[in-house]
Amino acid sequence: MTQPTNYKFHSTGQFRNVVKNIKHAAQYLGFDEETQQPIMDRNAIAPKIMYVGTVKLHGTNGSVVKHEDGTISFHSKNNLLGYIVNEEFTLLSDNAEFAQSMYRRIDSLSAIISDLEERLTKENNLRYPLKISGEWCGGIQKGVGISFLDKRSWFIFGIKSGETNQEHKTGWLALDYLDGLTTITDRESGIYSITDFPVKTLMIDFQNPEYSQNKLVEFTESAENCCPVSEVLDLKDGEGNPQRLGEGYVWTPLNNKYCWDSGNFFKTKGKKHSVSKVKSVASVCPEKLESIQKFVEYAATDNRLEQGIQEVGLDQKLIGQYIGWVNRDINKEEADTLEASNLSMKDVGKKISDKARAFYLDKLNNNL
Repeated sequence: MTQPTNYKFHSTGQFRNVVKNIKHAAQYLGFDEETQQPIMDRNAIAPKIMYVGTVKLHGTNGSVVKHEDGTISFHSKNNLLGYIVNEEFTLLSDNAEFAQSMYRRIDSLSAIISDLEERLTKENNLRYPLKISGEWCGGIQKGVGISFLDKRSWFIFGIKSGETNQEHKTGWLALDYLDGLTTITDRESGIYSITDFPVKTLMIDFQNPEYSQNKLVEFTESAENCCPVSEVLDLKDGEGNPQRLGEGYVWTPLNNKYCWDSGNFFKTKGKKHSVSKVKSVASVCPEKLESIQKFVEYAATDNRLEQGIQEVGLDQKLIGQYIGWVNRDINKEEADTLEASNLSMKDVGKKISDKARAFYLDKLNNNL
């Protein structure tokens, strides 16, 4: 009997990582074989993308994989735990009894897999390995509401059809594949879809991602104070006290253009979970953001940006000098306005640089 391949689960990044990825993708035009360098359009505007926030649960990662030859295998985040071939179960190791427990629930599991295969076949979108990933919860981690489940349960949060394919942009499926995935019988046996519970939606402007930070903080703090899953399931301790402490959200693009790539996923966790080394998203002052925007519009005028070109010259190699000139000129000429606005060059420098870079590159392109 051939042992199936182990499939490790990706690490979910942080908001700042995804901002960098999305901006890079927006600017990337291709690869120059002659120079062996990427071709970038630094003037490209990053998109606005609708994101869905699903409740992040504090348990341990568990995945079930259906292989093309019919084998079903069970995985932790990093290891192959066991597999089923011709109805024979082989246990290699286990992680909080995930593999053994899922084997005991094979009837529900097989029905879920069959339904997925049928739907994906009709859509001509079925690829193997077919991976179903979730969080295995209940008495695994301490101090959170989900710890008080009456039995260990699996909360499915993602489905992947085949290996990630960058060229065809395939891999992880949109979250709507989770809708209606589990039945009442499945849930009674301890298999849920994370979209069985309340979700959040947020349009993120990746050109100005800081404008989304306060909403991310608000949603995350709300989930930490009252976990939606613990609330829906009405979890209580042995004395009947409601247990609602949560963790945060995992944010996934709604659009098929972006959801296939796990590099576009990010997680937000509350301060009480900072021990996990995941930094919480910092809140920002809306009034200050507005002041920064107004100052940049006031100070980085077309006339000033044009003057900078006259001073520095127009050449791809001079763009750094040009941006430096614009920032120094504004700092010298508009210091009093900055002070009156309760701002500093540290506050406005990045926005000024972005506007100056876009202006300079536009002039370069039109001059070719």
